[in-house]
Amino acid sequence: MKRRYKLEFKRMACELLDKFDNSPSRVANELSIPIKTYEKWIYFYKKDPHTFDEEAVNFEIENKLLRKQIKEREETIEMLKKAFAFFTEKEQS
Repeated sequence: MKRRYKLEFKRMACELLDKFDNSPSRVANELSIPIKTYEKWIYFYKKDPHTFDEEAVNFEIENKLLRKQIKEREETIEMLKKAFAFFTEKEQS
């Protein structure tokens, strides 16, 4: 079963590495985190220290949702254009 970690825990784990200048394997072992998982967290944290902030995650989720809605609406518009063209073509015949 896949284990889920809270954002606060992820941030704290990454900060531990910076504060105590530990090796990733030692911190991962101390916190009982798989090393590959911890290395991913570190990668994203070093790229953007706000990665594990609740606000950043909410913006990401909202962004994905809005992009999905835009795509669905564009598809609807295309379908309506085709239907309009089909029916106007029939009327002219």
